[in-house]
Amino acid sequence: MMYWQDRRFLQFIRYFNETRDYFECHEVLEELWIDTGVRTKKHVLPLLILISTSLYHWRRGNLCGAEKTMRNALKRFAEVEWDEPHIDNASLHSQCEHALQSIERRMAFCPFVIQTDSSLLWQRVTIEEAPEQILVHKHVHVFQKYRKKT
Repeated sequence: MMYWQDRRFLQFIRYFNETRDYFECHEVLEELWIDTGVRTKKHVLPLLILISTSLYHWRRGNLCGAEKTMRNALKRFAEVEWDEPHIDNASLHSQCEHALQSIERRMAFCPFVIQTDSSLLWQRVTIEEAPEQILVHKHVHVFQKYRKKT
């Protein structure tokens, strides 16, 4: 099975496009990336992780983190062999460039949607949804939840 057919990849798209839960985007893609056995960062999955991380930082107001990770993502575009047939990579690259310009200008967070073709049925996969107020600082909530278990 190709990674874009994996439930976690479809969850990533849904988290990114619908709920804007960038923390979960990172979590599900990192797990998938590890499971694929791909050990290079010059792959689509780590690129998408960087983009998600940048948007997570930007929404939280961590502009330095957002800028650094988006710059790294844009550099990575040139290095990645784009083997993901369902995402419009030119559109995504353009959206990332626009996001970086907005971050550099210290503009308010402005999310975007990853354009996919209609054959990628990400809308059908189930995801856990978190309340909006948790999404901004989700890493703190996850850490606190983890500490209570131990």
